Amino acid sequence: MTMPGFYFCICPDYELAREHMQQHLLSQIPLGKPRVIWGDEGLDETFWNTLNQMNLGGVFKILVVRHAEMLPAEQWKLLSQSLAVPHADALPVFFLEMQWEKGKPKIPGHIAKLKCLEFAEKMQWIWSYSGLARDSLRKYIKREINRNHLDVADDILDYLCETVSPDAAAIKTFGQQLALAAEDGKVTWDIVRAIPACGNEADVFDMIKNIEHGKLR
Repeated sequence: MTMPGFYFCICPDYELAREHMQQHLLSQIPLGKPRVIWGDEGLDETFWNTLNQMNLGGVFKILVVRHAEMLPAEQWKLLSQSLAVPHADALPVFFLEMQWEKGKPKIPGHIAKLKCLEFAEKMQWIWSYSGLARDSLRKYIKREINRNHLDVADDILDYLCETVSPDAAAIKTFGQQLALAAEDGKVTWDIVRAIPACGNEADVFDMIKNIEHGKLR
């Protein structure tokens, strides 16, 4: 894949979009941690300087804009104009994290009409995904189970698919919790029911009481 001039990730689940960025963009560039800007805070002077000025230090920069759908229309207009010019030293990645309806993302009208978005579609500098659904949720949970080297029976897996939130970051955290609780790697019903992510509600007082009595699991 040729390095794009800019990139759009359109997905309500940021962790899935971050994984895509890491695998398909950042894996090609040896660089440090991307700089994250939040759309509700707007684009600051540092962002524009990084995007528009030549980097004499020779270090490639990744500019990640979270919830870019929240940027004001005027800033998007300026962005579209700026992105029309190649930027050899910086790659801006815009995360549009709105919900989807009827199989399509609800992209604000002032963004949907931008030339930069049209150009991104033409160049395939865009990735769209509606998030984890029933089939993909099961696949993702199984991936985390395997990644944490866990032994999970089919009936427990069925239960997890029905109860765990369809959120990639939450599933990763839950997989880590299971790995900590299952000392031998085998996930039992007792372990699953003891973790708040699968219980009816989390009782912090019961948790503290168990810790005080050495019942760490």
